[in-house]
Amino acid sequence: MSITVSDVRESILHNLKGRFHTAGIKTYDAFVADLIRETPPGIASTADLILIDVPCTGSGTWGRTPEELYFFNPDKIRRYSGMQQQIVSNLAANLAPGAWLIYSTCSVFKKENEDIAAFLLENFGLEQDKMENIKGYDLQADTMFAARFHR
Repeated sequence: MSITVSDVRESILHNLKGRFHTAGIKTYDAFVADLIRETPPGIASTADLILIDVPCTGSGTWGRTPEELYFFNPDKIRRYSGMQQQIVSNLAANLAPGAWLIYSTCSVFKKENEDIAAFLLENFGLEQDKMENIKGYDLQADTMFAARFHR
């Protein structure tokens, strides 16, 4: 099994290196990429599993940062949803037959979650295996969303 990771921010990949070391993961490929604008050649067409943890409003983390709710501009939901659609489009369009795709956010908004899952179903010939809002507030954790698809 091989692991390939990317982010638009070098700092995130640097932090991931430490997390992978702690987890005992020694072999992986990492690169900086803006998946809104580009799809690295071959990534989606050769992967058995793609986990897309997209940029989002972060509304699922507001239990830790309640001040974000006060300063939140609802226009951000539309902006992030557009970015999310572009990222999933760039990867899902080339997803290999038999491969899995997991879409994830730390948002509670339908436009960033269920609506993007519906977009994937409508446009890329995927089958939805599971979709869930993972409530963290009962556990003093963040709330997440995840949907798993199969081609």
